[in-house]
Amino acid sequence: MSNGNDIFGSTGTNDQTFGATDTATASSTIQVTCMDVYSHQSKTYSIPDGTSINSFFKDHLNIESNPKNFNIRVNHTDARVGQNLRTGDHILVTPTKIEGGA
Repeated sequence: MSNGNDIFGSTGTNDQTFGATDTATASSTIQVTCMDVYSHQSKTYSIPDGTSINSFFKDHLNIESNPKNFNIRVNHTDARVGQNLRTGDHILVTPTKIEGGA
């Protein structure tokens, strides 16, 4: 679950881009956007081409749980954790169980 900030691990500005910025590596990166269901904010990430959802989840999101404990949707469609992301993908991560719920 979240540590009180948001799933991005910061309370900084939206639409931060992480990763390589020089043109030599820019061709091997893709842009994806992830929506935080807790803060209702989104951030754009530059990640290596061919990154799986599982890798993205572990490397970029501030969630201390297994990705299988979340519903992960890419472009409004249920996604598998092994699925590779493509440039322009929109990712939504929601917990399957909310703590304190009845």
